[in-house]
Amino acid sequence: MAISYFGFISILKNLKSNSNFSQTLFFIFLISFCSCKSVSQAIKSEENTFQLREQIVFLVKSLNEGNEQGLKTVYADDYEGINPVTKFESKQTLVSQLVENQKKQQLKIEMEIIEIDAKSEMGFAVLKWKTISGFRTSKQQTLYQKKHLQIWIKKGEDWQLKRSLFYN
Repeated sequence: MAISYFGFISILKNLKSNSNFSQTLFFIFLISFCSCKSVSQAIKSEENTFQLREQIVFLVKSLNEGNEQGLKTVYADDYEGINPVTKFESKQTLVSQLVENQKKQQLKIEMEIIEIDAKSEMGFAVLKWKTISGFRTSKQQTLYQKKHLQIWIKKGEDWQLKRSLFYN
């Protein structure tokens, strides 16, 4: 419900001349209106967080499958990050190298979400990240196991990975 500032002042002036009952009803309405707005913001935040969680799962699935098209949709065009295995200059070279590394080294990514928040058009996730080489062979080896901070932005209805950093 939209109400202008002048409409709000007019209602307040009218309430001054009326009984306490009218004032009480008005304040109950005002509190209810504010509560509904808070509830709708909380619902939007939960929806964003759920969508971001799903996008992170899709990122890991795309990495594990070497899904080039999937990776192109996940990484932002101006993505920046420090990757322990892949050096890149652009989104295209990053995606190409990730797919190539997957084929050569038979990589598997395992992750666990430690913390996630997506209250607005920007979100973040802190993950436990583990990369295993030789996954489909008897020579499996953990390449690295670190925490991974990801910063995500919402473009339209989709979440894209904007920045990432591996750390201990």
